[in-house]
This record gives sequence, structure tokens and C-alpha cells, in this order.
Amino acid sequence: MSHRIRLVLPLAFLLLSAGALRAQGPADTTITVVPTFGPERFVAAQAPLELTLSRAPGGTEGRLAIFIGTSDLTSLFERDGVRLRFRANGVDLPAGESEMKVYLVDGESWTELAKLPIRVLTPRGFERANVEPGLELRNTGQVAEGHSGSATASARPTYQAVAGTMALETSHARAGVSLTSSTHVLGANERANALRFGELGDDASRVDLADYVIRLEARNAVLSLGQVSTGANRHLINGFASRGVTAVVGGQRASWTVGVENGTSIVGTDNITGLDRGDHRILSTGLAFEAIPARPGALHVDATVLHGSLLATSGFTQGGITAADQSDGYGVQIAASSPAQRLKLAAGFASSSSQYAADPPLTSGGSIVPNQAHRKSARYAELAAGLLQDRRILRAPVTMALALRHERVEPMYRSVGVYAQSDVERNAVDLGGSIDVVSVQATHGRTGDNLDDVSSMMTNRSRLSTLTLGTPLSALLRVTQHAALLPSVSYALQRMHQFGAGIPTGGLYTASDIPDQMSMVHDASAQWQVKQWQVGYRMNASRQDNRAPGHELEDRIAQTHGITVGVAVGAALTLGLDLGLERQENKQLSQVNHVRRAGLTGTWRVASLTTLDGALSLSRAQDPGAGSDTHVSSLQAGIAQGIKLWRSVDGAPRGQAFLRFARYANELFNLTNSFAPPSQQSGTWNVASGLSLRLF
Repeated sequence: MSHRIRLVLPLAFLLLSAGALRAQGPADTTITVVPTFGPERFVAAQAPLELTLSRAPGGTEGRLAIFIGTSDLTSLFERDGVRLRFRANGVDLPAGESEMKVYLVDGESWTELAKLPIRVLTPRGFERANVEPGLELRNTGQVAEGHSGSATASARPTYQAVAGTMALETSHARAGVSLTSSTHVLGANERANALRFGELGDDASRVDLADYVIRLEARNAVLSLGQVSTGANRHLINGFASRGVTAVVGGQRASWTVGVENGTSIVGTDNITGLDRGDHRILSTGLAFEAIPARPGALHVDATVLHGSLLATSGFTQGGITAADQSDGYGVQIAASSPAQRLKLAAGFASSSSQYAADPPLTSGGSIVPNQAHRKSARYAELAAGLLQDRRILRAPVTMALALRHERVEPMYRSVGVYAQSDVERNAVDLGGSIDVVSVQATHGRTGDNLDDVSSMMTNRSRLSTLTLGTPLSALLRVTQHAALLPSVSYALQRMHQFGAGIPTGGLYTASDIPDQMSMVHDASAQWQVKQWQVGYRMNASRQDNRAPGHELEDRIAQTHGITVGVAVGAALTLGLDLGLERQENKQLSQVNHVRRAGLTGTWRVASLTTLDGALSLSRAQDPGAGSDTHVSSLQAGIAQGIKLWRSVDGAPRGQAFLRFARYANELFNLTNSFAPPSQQSGTWNVASGLSLRLF
């Protein structure tokens, strides 16, 4: 028995040892790499990086190779057992976000041991540092010109105008702070094309600053200088863009905005900050609150306060009195929506006190009464509701949404931060959606003025109703075979009634002076797409019915028919044909005018960067009232050549050169006037050239 035990124990030990060796074998041959850096933070360009290996590779396993991006940095890593230490020796790590890859190289076999994200600062310590200059040159000109008949030669039969844009884009970031800038400078060889010629005339510089913006962002604050925009109140200040300073502080729940801007958009270097003139400046501040940051728009409230003064500006050819237009105001807006966006509400109120400031040259004589400040208000409300969502009615899926809109701006309401038409009230209802595959859009709106019911003023009213329908007939009729033969059709109806409400007092108006006009417009179209062919037909019919007393016969009727045909011949050639017929009838004069036109267009891409195009247009207008028949023709043809000086990053051409010929002819036939020449002819032609070149 003991003999058997002595035999079994060694055998069991050998089996267990073999199993342990088999279990450890793969782990021993695998090499893992642990870095001292992580992807969550940036490291310096010459930081002493360190890698720790799970074990050192054996002499027969091969050598180690270390890459960052496409740069081989193996020679800069010193090995000390299982540790690899980076020694810069004056060499910077590749800046930006990249990957460090560690390989085990055995002859031609490369085994990837690790792929480690790494973020490296620039040599000056920035997380991001980009400077991108740009230069674009443009040339437009006319190389030849001719004329015939009664046409006269232009003042400049030949000319060449050169312009250019210099741009500089920068972006720097470090420790959560980013600084970006964008600058554009425009130049022209002729002073008449200078950026500020309309303002300064011959004093305008040929090279001038067009725009710039510098933006500093840190945590929850943003400061901008240059061309900025501010404001989100519909009736007080809304996207006002000019040169100035804006600051925004806050996060997703609440934010505070302050803006100080020049009263009008400016260019040039004279008023570099936009804040030089206190009497031509707009100051605004706004507070926005989001009740549920996780669902923006659920309940949003914002309040805005404005103070501003604007001067009337004049060009160098004009004289003007520069009395300041001042206003102070405040406004509140609210927006809310249901979780599924089936119900949306937006409303706002604004109050503004405005006046024209007293101007010494005007008021020194004492005969002019200065404008008094007056406070007026404006309001709006909009409600949108999804009534039906894929609801089946008579077996057809129906989706329909309703929108109600209201706006009222009191008489003499004015704000220097936005243009708002005063003395007007608008109300409208919109209904839109689809019934099966038919799209439906219907609106009805009412507009009126003279809200204070001033008896001596004209009171105008308008009623506008529209209906638009559209559908692909193949889908509507459930046609699957030869479906392309059925067109997509659309129809639109517009009905507008404009009229005056009552006769103003004071004897300035009579019943015949009060407008009353009904306009009706029908528009129908059909579009076919059959392989490479596109065919379209459109009909438009309108009637202007004048109902004012004494003007009942002043009606006009018009009809237009148009056919378009387009075909693509391969991938390089496209051709188009356009035919039209127009009829206009003047009921008062019992006259009917006809206009017939035909046009042919074509584009041929001769090579990847070379394109030929042309257009021919012919028209004939018959006007019995004037006793004339007019024939007009125009011809255009050109060639455009893309330019690739060197390979760009996006692969797009660096520029384009073109040469274009244009001819215009007009011949008037006199049908009734025996004292005038039977025909009059005029014609012009020119050859224009152009070049645009983006150097970098």
C-alpha cells in the first residue's frame, strides 16, 4: 500500500506542475504597458513620460518601437528594466490629441502591445493653438464692347477691377480658457470700389478693415469684442448686429447677457471698438431662465432692458441734420412646450419710451417744439397645437396641426434696437398637415391699422386667405407600374381683400377715395420625372377686382402658362427648354396684351475643371394700347476654368477664371403712329472676364 502511495504522489505532483505551467504560459508571453499619463489631462511638450512593462521582452522576441501619431520616437525612450523613460533632448512631442502606439517588432512582424491616447500641450503651453491666414484675389472686367442702333456706348467700354480679401483666423486654448479671433481686410485697386467710398468719397482708403471679432471664453462666461450681435426680444432688440462688446455669464439654467454696440453697422479702423460715440450707441442687457435644463423649451423666460440713441448718418454726397433718435424700453417673453412638443406657446410684451432729442440748430429760433417722449407698447402671442397625429379618418391617416397668432403694436411705438411696424394689429390662424399623401396648408389672417380710431385718419383693413395642396398622383392612386408617368401636382389659392373702413372726417376724403379691392390668385403645377427627363407645367391666373365707387371698371385679369423641359445627357451635359405665354387684360381700357417667350439653356462639363454654358432667350410682347410690337432677344455664352496651383487640404480648386459673351437686342415695331419710325432697333454686346484665386 505504501509502495502505491509513493508512486502516485510523484505522478500527481508532475501533473499539477504541468497544468500550472500551461496556465501561466500565455500570461508570461503577453506584455502589457501602463503609462504615467492619462487621456484626461494634457502633458507638456517635453514632459518626462514613463511607460511600465509587465515584463521585459526576451532577446529572441524582438525589439520595442514607440510611435506618437506618425512620428517614430523610439530613440528618445531610455529602457531601464521594465521601465521606458522619455528624454526629449530638445525634441517636442506632437502637439494636440493623438495616440501613442507601442509595438513589438520581430523582423517584418509588428505586434501592437498598446494604444494609448495622449494630449500634448503646444511648445508655448496651449492645449490648442491654430493660426490660419487666408488670401483671396478677385478680378472682374470687360475686355470689349459694342452697340448698334439707338443704343449708346457706356462710359467705360473696357476696364479691369482688382479686389482682395485678407483673412486671419486664430484659436488658442489652455486650462479651460479659450481665445479665438477672426479678421477680414478688403482691398481694391479703384477708390470707387473701396469699402467706405459711399461714406468718405475720395478720402476712403483702398485697403480697409471689413470686420473682426475676438472671443474669450472661460468656464461659464464669454466676452466678445468686434462684430457682435445681441438681443432676442421681438419688439425691443432682436439679433442687433454691429461693432461693440458683449458678455454672457451663466449656464444651462440661467444666463445674463450685456451688450454695448455702435448704433449702426460700421467698417473701417476709425471706430475700432464701436464705442467712440455716446450719442450713437445701444446698450442692452437680458436675463434668460430655463426652468428644466434637461428639456430646453419646456419653460423659458427672458427679460430685456434697452437704452439707445441713434444719429441720422449721411453719405459724402448728402447733407443732413443729425438729430438723435432715443429710446428706453423693457420687454418680457415666455415660451413653453409639452414633453412631446404637441403643444407650444410663445408670448411677449415690450414697452418703449422714445423721442427725438432736441437739436440746437433747429430749436435755437424757438419756433420748433421739441418732440416729447412717449411710451408705447407691443405684444404678441403664438399657440401651436398638434391636433391629430396619424389618426385614421375614413381609412386615411391624418396628421394636422393648428397655430394661432396675434400681434399688436401701438401707434408711434418705436425702438432703436429693431424695426417694428407701428399702429398695426395682426391676427391669423394656420392649419397644416397631411391627409393620406396629400399635404394641406391653410391660413387666414386679418390686419388693421389706426388702432386709436383717429377720425381724421384713413383706417385700412385687409383679409388674407390661402390654401395649398400637393401630392404625388402615383402614391395617391396607388399606382406602382409606370408610376413615373404620373406627375406630382400642386395647387395654391390666395384671396386678399383690402379696403378702407369708413370715410375719415375733415373733408379730405370722399367715398371714391376709400380703397376696396379684391384680389384672387390661382396657381397650379405638375412635375414629371422620367429617368433623365424632367418636365413641368405651371398655370397662374389672377384677377384684381376694384370695388371702390367710381372705380368698378378698373379691373385687371392675367394668365400665365409655362412649360419647362430638362434632360441630362450622361453626367457631363444638361439641356433645358422654357416656354411661356402670358395674357394681361385691362378691363377699363378694353385692352389685351400678349407676351410669348422661349428660352434654351445648356451646361457642358468638358473636363473636371472646365465648363461651357450658354443661354438663349427670345420674347415677343404685343401691346395694342401703345400700338407696338416688341421683339427682345438675348444670348449668353461662357467658359469657366477651375485652377489648381497646388493640392489643397479639401481637394477643391484654388480658383476659377471665366470669359463670358453677352448680346442683347431690342426691336420695336410701331403699328399705329404714322409720325413715328416704323421700327426702332437697339443692341449691345460685351465680353466680360473674371478671375478668383484663393492662395491660402
